[in-house]
Amino acid sequence: MNLSEKHARYYLSLMERAPNDWRQIEPELDQIRRAWLWICVQPDTRMALDFINVIHFFQNNRGYWREQIAWCTDYLGKVETQTRESISVLQNIAWCHYALGEFAEATKYLAHILELLTNDAESPEYASALSALGTVYNEAGDFKKGIPHLEKALIIRRNLGDRAGEAATLGNLALAKSHLGDRSAAIALLLKACEIHKEQGDPHLLAVTLNNLGAIYEITGEYDRAEKAYDEALDTHRTTGDVRMIAITLNNQGKLFVRLGKTDAAARKYKEALRINRHLKNPIAEATTLSNLGHLYSSLDQPPRALKYYQAALEIFSGVNYLDGIAHLQNNIGAIYNKQKQYAQAIEILGNGLALARELGNRAIESDTLNNLGQAENHLGNTLKARQFFEQAVEISHEIGDQYGEMVTLINLCGVLATLQEWQTARDACIRAAAIAKTLKQGEMETLTAKMLALFQMFEPTP
Repeated sequence: MNLSEKHARYYLSLMERAPNDWRQIEPELDQIRRAWLWICVQPDTRMALDFINVIHFFQNNRGYWREQIAWCTDYLGKVETQTRESISVLQNIAWCHYALGEFAEATKYLAHILELLTNDAESPEYASALSALGTVYNEAGDFKKGIPHLEKALIIRRNLGDRAGEAATLGNLALAKSHLGDRSAAIALLLKACEIHKEQGDPHLLAVTLNNLGAIYEITGEYDRAEKAYDEALDTHRTTGDVRMIAITLNNQGKLFVRLGKTDAAARKYKEALRINRHLKNPIAEATTLSNLGHLYSSLDQPPRALKYYQAALEIFSGVNYLDGIAHLQNNIGAIYNKQKQYAQAIEILGNGLALARELGNRAIESDTLNNLGQAENHLGNTLKARQFFEQAVEISHEIGDQYGEMVTLINLCGVLATLQEWQTARDACIRAAAIAKTLKQGEMETLTAKMLALFQMFEPTP
């Protein structure tokens, strides 16, 4: 064994002893890269395969996705045919493209894996590719397409007794269910996944699941539970060094703080996340954080500043054809145009966003967009059209369990009903909004609905 081989085997062994310990690997990265340069020109492919399969944990956590794609491509160029031995490498490449927001590329590699495994459709590798494909569809906003892949993967993993794989699939299935409005089912799936991750002793995946659970608790108004889940997830991600998940959790914490009125804390969270995502060169994550900053400044009644962030985010989403993000930004920009009293421009961009949200099956964005369309039409004096939009939005918000959205839209609906002098109907809607405000501990909304009820009582005719 020559010195170059001893050098390469030493660093392979170092990574194999602690593949998730980024603090141990980072100081040795230059030497590890040097070892790879020797390995990738050797005729024996076994060490190359072992090297990429172990270092991908580190590369994923630290955001070295382009480097990982290059190393995996080097390996695939060394093998004559892409057999089952190459599947882990193909899956690594697919994951990197997913992390970079390159969903079409990720889908291409995962479809190739499924093709290679056509005759072994009950194997762990087949289930893994199915689950990954469902996850990619989720992230691309195509939840209805993702669910069948995830459900099939779940069956295979349960049949195999693969508890860790089962938990991962439950988590991804929960996200799809949540986006399609079935929040109670999503929470149940995530709690089951947390239970399995604790049983398996996997802190990284437990933290990912806690982060997702926090997001759903926030939507359903359980803010204390959401904050606790986010804090626990962030602490764990900082320990494991997963910078991508640190940024995601910071974004989620920022959104929660905006909802709770802690805007300074929210800005700090968003700006830290933005620095990380720009460092990682992840366009979708960067645009998502820019959009979140836009929402923050919108909540602070600074429309020009909000519009600047929203338009920057929309440009990035359009550049990578991220349809879910485009629909979301079209809704946000429409809301800003409403604030600036540019109602015709609002209606145009909101109409585009509504059509796209319906095409994607994203009911949360559909509901928000209907609410903003209702506001634009109401300001233009189109009261009946506004009522129609608000009622559709209230129905969807209620169905998907978005209590905050339901409350806000009910209050908007009350104003239209008052204009139409439908006092009893307005009163009923206001009572519903007041009950939700109390449940969500939204003090300002409770005060507003109390004033509205008093006003409706004054105008409601006595029998």
